[in-house]
Amino acid sequence: MIGYNWKYNGETIPTFYSDSVAVNWNVSNINWTEVSVDNSQIARQDWHGVLSNPTYARGRLITIEGFCFSSNANDRSTRGTARNIVNELFQLETFPSQGEGFKELSFTDDDGVNKFINAKVYKKPAFSHVKGSPLINFNLDLFAQDPLVYSEDKVSQDSDYGLIGGVALPTVLPIPLSGVLNPATITNAGDFGSPIKITVTGDIVNPKIYHVETGKFFKLARTLSSETLEIDTSLTTATIAGASVLSDRAAGSQWLYANPGVNNYVLLGDDFDIDDQDKATLTIEFYSTWL
Repeated sequence: MIGYNWKYNGETIPTFYSDSVAVNWNVSNINWTEVSVDNSQIARQDWHGVLSNPTYARGRLITIEGFCFSSNANDRSTRGTARNIVNELFQLETFPSQGEGFKELSFTDDDGVNKFINAKVYKKPAFSHVKGSPLINFNLDLFAQDPLVYSEDKVSQDSDYGLIGGVALPTVLPIPLSGVLNPATITNAGDFGSPIKITVTGDIVNPKIYHVETGKFFKLARTLSSETLEIDTSLTTATIAGASVLSDRAAGSQWLYANPGVNNYVLLGDDFDIDDQDKATLTIEFYSTWL
């Protein structure tokens, strides 16, 4: 089993002997590393071969195997209590909430990094028992519709109104002409691109968040006047005071992500003032992610 310190919905999943003794059940294996992928393709009409779309990661099926136990084969009550605990932990919701039953499956990876997966019960625990045995074996499945594995800690970085490539001359330049002023620099410690949450506050005309490394940007064709713009690339939403502003999305805008490694984001606009760089601010929040 890869990983340790397992929890589901905040409750400990006993994988160590010391954890199992008190509750009389143990999980012997959690397989979380397999991700289904989609490789759609169509046959070429002009030559041999096919036209294949990019390979996309889809859901993540997590299988869990374990057993309930008692000190002797005749102690059915102890095994029954343990079985009820397992059933309660991995229970379907009577009335699925807005979260649709997805809960946090957290663990420490073998590299020592605390991570979590948002997963729901996909198959309830199935139990089996051999007559005369002190063990009841069980297995169950969890399912993650989001295939990404997230770091436990959220990363947040702030910056002021920025600039790329210098300012209009003549003026005193605080940076070289080829430089970047006020970038929000973050590092994705994972191995896969992470969705980010962007918050822009203050006064700015036509706010544009620019990803230096990729050249991609997200821009709104409107003026913010002491307002807060929130962009969530995971939900693909852009709102001000809870109302969608995607109708103001400028041509060429793309949803931004934090690629593995170092990422720099700059808040640009049409009313930059070298003497008033904090008139608008940018905040980037994200989790390091793995696939």
